[in-house]
Amino acid sequence: MSAALNPENVAFKALATVFANRAAYEQAQRLAKVGQIPLQRNGYITWLLGMRGGWTAMRDAPAVPPQTFREWWAQRTENRLNRLGAQFLVLGSRFWRDI
Repeated sequence: MSAALNPENVAFKALATVFANRAAYEQAQRLAKVGQIPLQRNGYITWLLGMRGGWTAMRDAPAVPPQTFREWWAQRTENRLNRLGAQFLVLGSRFWRDI
């Protein structure tokens, strides 16, 4: 079998292409969330099709989390900025009241 047709090489080339493009990577994350639905049980992927089924016969893989790190970080940052803005407004109103 040619190295170019080796399934592992094909998989890793596809992975490299997805990882090199932010939009493709984020789309793959969204697809993974949806694609895992029939395979997921209690937060774990307990079975897979084909040759991968042997691997999951002895192990469970964690399911894709409902929120990506980037989504979590954006939400955290937004919440933090909102809290800082609210604190600034309170402190600013006290400052102007005392003058």
